[in-house]
Amino acid sequence: MKTKVEFIGTDKFYRALESMVATGKRSAEEVIYENFKGVIRNLLSITPPMGGKTPDFKLNAKGQKTGGINFAAGKRRGQDAIEVDIQKAFRRAQKTTSSSFGSEQEALSWYLGARNYRKRIKGKPKRAAQLKQINFVRKSILVRQGSVAAGWSKAAAYFGITLPKWIERHGMARSRLIVERSEWGYYLTAVNMTTHHQSNQIERIGQIAMNIQTENMMRQIEGYIKKQAAAAGFTA
Repeated sequence: MKTKVEFIGTDKFYRALESMVATGKRSAEEVIYENFKGVIRNLLSITPPMGGKTPDFKLNAKGQKTGGINFAAGKRRGQDAIEVDIQKAFRRAQKTTSSSFGSEQEALSWYLGARNYRKRIKGKPKRAAQLKQINFVRKSILVRQGSVAAGWSKAAAYFGITLPKWIERHGMARSRLIVERSEWGYYLTAVNMTTHHQSNQIERIGQIAMNIQTENMMRQIEGYIKKQAAAAGFTA
């Protein structure tokens, strides 16, 4: 079952955006475009398999964030998690007849059904399976990597963010983007068509992405205020 997940910015986000426009020298549209792009970049940096407790951003030699998304780190983390889960789910059957499954597809169907909403095996199954059945499950799951992140494909394309092939291969079927400009403002709606049990997770990710960008704007505004105060002769 597919669920359409949308999210909107908080009042704090929009107040920060208004302050950025008021204190900057660029046009309102440039500032809005840059910060909505930042939200999408944040979304991609924390959408599984990227993310976790902290966004996956590339770092320079000084350990500072460059703004680029570290897709490779997310992919590796996802592959490692899949392998741990496969090892937890199955044990290699010593004989063909001792397998718990009649076919490779049966093994995959069981595995998919045995996972919880976090796509992890519940309990300690260790079901007996032939090596070819285990390998079939592993390959099938690895091929699915990047499908959730692909839900932001259209937004990424709009903002010129290049996605790696392992995400791009899933296409844009799960992604929608609506951009509206009018005399009242600039509106962007990014929609990720995801499975029902993932919808809450996507909503949380959306809010986190907005919060990260809000904090980025607040730091820039604070820097501007300090610069203006120093120019006027005030010191901290």
